[in-house]
Amino acid sequence: MKKKNKLIALDHIIKKYGSIETKDFILPDWKGDFKAIKKRVTTLQRLNNIIELTQLIKTMNQVIKTNIDINTINDAIELLLYIAELDKHYIEEFLPDYIEVFLLNKEKNIRKNLHQLLRIIDPSFPENIDDTLNMISSKEKVIKIIPKYDYFNDFIQYTVQIYNNTDDLLWDVRFKIAKYEDNFVVRKIKPEIYKVATKIFEEHLVLLGVLQPNDMKEILFEVEPRKSQLFLDGRLYYKKYNQNDFEFIDAKSIVVDILGNFPELEPNPSVSIIYCREFFDYRAKYKSLNVFALPTIITPEFAYNVGKRILTDLKFSFIAEFVDNKNFYGEAIFYGYSKKKNIKFVQSNDKNILDIQKNIEEIVIILRCSHENYAIEINIGCNSNPSLIAIQIQFDNMFRQIIKSQPNITENDRIVELRCPNCFQPYEKMERDWCPWCGADIDKSKLF
Repeated sequence: MKKKNKLIALDHIIKKYGSIETKDFILPDWKGDFKAIKKRVTTLQRLNNIIELTQLIKTMNQVIKTNIDINTINDAIELLLYIAELDKHYIEEFLPDYIEVFLLNKEKNIRKNLHQLLRIIDPSFPENIDDTLNMISSKEKVIKIIPKYDYFNDFIQYTVQIYNNTDDLLWDVRFKIAKYEDNFVVRKIKPEIYKVATKIFEEHLVLLGVLQPNDMKEILFEVEPRKSQLFLDGRLYYKKYNQNDFEFIDAKSIVVDILGNFPELEPNPSVSIIYCREFFDYRAKYKSLNVFALPTIITPEFAYNVGKRILTDLKFSFIAEFVDNKNFYGEAIFYGYSKKKNIKFVQSNDKNILDIQKNIEEIVIILRCSHENYAIEINIGCNSNPSLIAIQIQFDNMFRQIIKSQPNITENDRIVELRCPNCFQPYEKMERDWCPWCGADIDKSKLF
């Protein structure tokens, strides 16, 4: 019975891969089948499936932080050791997490295994555990910045945690996210209690106030990608007590390879319009809608045909379309799928057997363009957030490149993204002065 419960727990974890928050299913008394998880790690490493492997590592990190069973924690650490021995680059970004557990958990075997893990990641740690403890204790009396990112529907969430592990009070603390031209747009900063020094679209400087000794503050930036690679950098400014001059620390740079998540589409059997509509409306977990106003020199008919050609070149299957040429309106439906391996357990002769199956990742895209709105609209529905953003960025880049290459196009003939600067929802017409979603006035100078 215990074995069966472990298998159920593992299956539950695997089904949760891709969720933004993993703490909801890492319970203090959770026990997993680590032997099967280790086999899965080997498969993921061989297939170079970095996304799923990273999510599995994050899951194990939660186990060693939250579980109350010593054996389960040690099993999780041994699994992380196995991953580190395959390639330490998979886990080196989580070094601060392992240092934290190493300091807090005083159980002898746990500390011993964690010490081994620390030395694999960073050989500069001493061989003696006590020496490592003294070294970390002195090292930890510093100001730290821990940046990380995650996918969030149309956007990417860039989270920055700032730790003051010193005995000094820090005041006039500020964090500035580096602004790269045409790389991304900051859409929102959370929590909203933090003050932004100037307009968010100009400086990206957040005022954090005072940071007490042994305290932490967290900032979350929701950014909309503009390029196939996203560069996330930042700098922390602060003043120590009784000092008037700023000191600064740079956050670790993060590069997000967005197009690395573009699905590998395969030839697929024909599907019906009804199937595509049903999938898009009811089964797609992630959806995005982007609307772009066209320059007057480009006709909606031309833009519509360019959009169709791009999706065909990206190997999406054309399913159906409706076109009204009298007062032009075009709507086309495209479908695509890619195969992903998935692990699960099946019952055979009263035994649970590991079964690796190929699951289908489905994508439905609805393309619209009309003379009335003089805009092109692309709707994407799928069950993979990284794939959705990758498709969105690839289409945007290719569409803009083709339009800009047309004769008689000037610098003033811009393709404008119609997204409310207040609530960030898309809307359909360039002429709008107010947002149909939140009612706020639309300042056209803030459109991109």
